[in-house]
Amino acid sequence: NDIDPKRCQTYNFFYPNTEVVCGDIMNKEVKNKILSISKNHKIDLVIATPPCQGMSSVGKNRKDGTLDNDKRNSLILETLEIIDSISPNYIVIENVPRFLKVNYTFKNKKLSIIELLKEKYGKTYNIEANVFNAADFGIPQIRNRVFIRLYKKGLTWKKPNLETKHSPQLPTVLLIA
Repeated sequence: NDIDPKRCQTYNFFYPNTEVVCGDIMNKEVKNKILSISKNHKIDLVIATPPCQGMSSVGKNRKDGTLDNDKRNSLILETLEIIDSISPNYIVIENVPRFLKVNYTFKNKKLSIIELLKEKYGKTYNIEANVFNAADFGIPQIRNRVFIRLYKKGLTWKKPNLETKHSPQLPTVLLIA
């Protein structure tokens, strides 16, 4: 699912046998379509990458106190409804590290995403959060991202092996614009 038609078209181009639902996940029709398609398949893995613009340290919400007021930051809650409905074995939630600082209202309490996930899914899923740098996996850029991994109790999911010995050296660049 994506809201951007160009991203949906690109995904369809590279994965023509996969159905992409293009539209706003907050729209009931769109969410119902996602749920309908998901229930017709045995979904073992859900990957959620809500937009990071509202949490980015270079965006308009530079101050931590403004993070809770950006509606884009609450889109992860829409994903939780889908998780509840299809109960996958594995879930990955990826975002910028400031994602961990956003507070969500759950059961009349303000909770961080980790606190919310533990309260909501702690009896069913193991929950692990790590901040990884893309450079530690052979990607030629320094880019920190938080990965929250949920996996059902009784299953295992090892952390990825870092490639720090082989991380690329970023070139020194002069940009004249």
